[in-house]
Amino acid sequence: MGAKSNISWTDASWSPITGCSRISRGCERYAGLAVLKNDGIGPRWTGEVRCHADQLDVPLHWKKPRMIFVNSMSDTFHEKVPFEFIDRMFAVMALCPQHTFQILTKRPERVAEYLAADRGPYKFEFEHTTTEDRVMWAADTGLAFAGEGAIQSRLALLANGWAAWKWPLFNVWLGTSCEDQATADERIPHLLRCPAAVRFLSLEPLLGPIDLAYLREAAMHFAGICPEGLQPRGRVWEPPESQHEGKCPIHWVIVGGESGPGFRSMKVEWLADIVEQCRAAQVPVFIKQDAGPIPGMRGNIPYDLWTKEFPQPKKPESARK
Repeated sequence: MGAKSNISWTDASWSPITGCSRISRGCERYAGLAVLKNDGIGPRWTGEVRCHADQLDVPLHWKKPRMIFVNSMSDTFHEKVPFEFIDRMFAVMALCPQHTFQILTKRPERVAEYLAADRGPYKFEFEHTTTEDRVMWAADTGLAFAGEGAIQSRLALLANGWAAWKWPLFNVWLGTSCEDQATADERIPHLLRCPAAVRFLSLEPLLGPIDLAYLREAAMHFAGICPEGLQPRGRVWEPPESQHEGKCPIHWVIVGGESGPGFRSMKVEWLADIVEQCRAAQVPVFIKQDAGPIPGMRGNIPYDLWTKEFPQPKKPESARK
């Protein structure tokens, strides 16, 4: 975790949660690396999931706006992470409107469960900070501040949760990872149940072709083409409160092959087909890398597919300065 990241589609990482466990074959390489580099420092893929309260306030110290990948080597919505701890993470994200937080999970069904529940108050205690820090953060977020008790007023406002902070938070992106058709069919419908400023897919490591029928059907729907039998089976086309200007329910797609020793191959035609689907639905697509020994390699990917596009969500008027 740190103020900088080597991941090409983000700026920094923030990991108040460490540890994870294998859920599908997309995890195999990471699990193997953790076994090889079992130094007690990096993330552990043993099922030992830990929540680190002392890391919660890290983004509050970063003044320069940046994209932040949340829990880059664990899963925010792992079944061993209590919802109460996720409440505290979202409280921090709400306190940092200058940043964009990218949450990527292989467990989107738990995201839907979390968002559907009455979460009650957000709980976030500034155990590791000073009054001076709190004054500075309040000033940076445009809050009226009048003495030490004002931070309690700020947290009282935040404690109203869904009433005070209208969901979806404009600076939080929700995504799910899919490595093949089976995981795409399983996970994407759950993601579509979750309102978000940006919903995105990370098709990495891409281990097989993926037909993103969700994108194709959405494009046809908004073009006024509704052939018989093309009902979306309860999918959400355009969620209420969405800040995204596009009409597709998926707002961004990342594609990449596996990297490092023993990488599994990715066929360029799989990637090309995904790019074509995204372009047809006017969804920005970010090509991260070809499969290969070194991360970030273009490899066999032709230049016309080597795109690095980002979504452009609309920022609400209340958050503009």
